Amino acid sequence: AGQHILRVEVGYGLSEGGTKIQRKFYRFQVSNPLVISELTYRTGDSSCFVSISLENNEQESKQGLTVSSAEFEAAPGLVAERVVESPTSNT
Repeated sequence: AGQHILRVEVGYGLSEGGTKIQRKFYRFQVSNPLVISELTYRTGDSSCFVSISLENNEQESKQGLTVSSAEFEAAPGLVAERVVESPTSNT
């Protein structure tokens, strides 16, 4: 979050020889529209549960963002499995 500066530099050759460089700076505000929380729980040496939560940051994003899907990609050599919470009954 905060102000960022993007620097763009283009160099090109002239027909009569030599080169020329053109620089331009763009200033813009960057917000943090999502609050991302993560919780890790290890169960021995072979298993690890990871929970990731995405929430709209109401202070930064007035309209909020919509996430249509999300995937978790495990590092090479590891396996990611989706754990689905079973429905609870009130009986």
